[in-house]
Amino acid sequence: MNIAYLISAHTDPAHLLKLVEALHVTAEYFIHVDAKSDIKPFRDLMKGKRNVHFVSSRVEMVGGDMSEVEAQMILLESALRNRRQFDYFFMLSGMDYPLWSNERISQFLRQHKGKEFIYGIDLDTPEVKMEHKELYRIARPMPNVPFVGRDSLSKVRSLLKRAIAATGYRKPLNFAVGKKTYHLFKGSAWFCISQNLAEYVVGQYKEVPEIKEYFSNQFGPVTTLIHTIVFNSEHADRCMLKIGNYTTLSDITPLHYIDRDTGMKVMNESDYPLMMESGKMFVRKVRTGESGTLVELIDKHRAADVEKK
Repeated sequence: MNIAYLISAHTDPAHLLKLVEALHVTAEYFIHVDAKSDIKPFRDLMKGKRNVHFVSSRVEMVGGDMSEVEAQMILLESALRNRRQFDYFFMLSGMDYPLWSNERISQFLRQHKGKEFIYGIDLDTPEVKMEHKELYRIARPMPNVPFVGRDSLSKVRSLLKRAIAATGYRKPLNFAVGKKTYHLFKGSAWFCISQNLAEYVVGQYKEVPEIKEYFSNQFGPVTTLIHTIVFNSEHADRCMLKIGNYTTLSDITPLHYIDRDTGMKVMNESDYPLMMESGKMFVRKVRTGESGTLVELIDKHRAADVEKK
């Protein structure tokens, strides 16, 4: 089983090293470090690891805008250029950690080969409540103003968003690509897809201008853009379509145990029981020091899982 781990990181080089060393030694690792962060500590800790590749093109990450998607596309393209052919690409963050042993992960992928582990829920349906749609109906212009600081630029963007919303304008939850109507799908930024689907996603992103145009002023495209490409394609049948109302992010996160409401909580040992009960493959978020005892418990569980086999 050939695996590529694609990791977006911005902090905690020590934990990133622990994450890489916990996963498959035969895998290839492609890492994007936020352009706002100093990459040297990350590189220094990974010296000598020939299967770890820091992508040369880096973007300054801004939560909720297209920079997060750009980082994902850089990672996907870097992995696709590698001489190896991969069975699966995992999209992870630098604050993830595996709950399963590597043997169990490989066995799971072999057993489900051909399936794509990416959730999507169609927001352009009456089953999804308006309260969950509204964030995606409000246009959020993302202008880049030279010589304006990050805080000031954020205020400018917020003012523009409120001004447009006040006019009553709302973005449609679909858009046209040629003669076809693409519905807006929401999912999670963390998923696992085949090389074939990865190639399709990158190709659509680069070759279909309507996609970038629609998502350029939308909230949180990292949880919608790739999913919209995937679930409006012939690949959708192999993916994980969720029918009904969207409730929490954890409902549409296929492989990760996360904070149910926002996914932002840093986990500790008190979260361990529910984490294990979830049956998920990874946990997010984990931080050096704050999650130290938790990681020890997880490592013991993973080692015991190997011994059982």
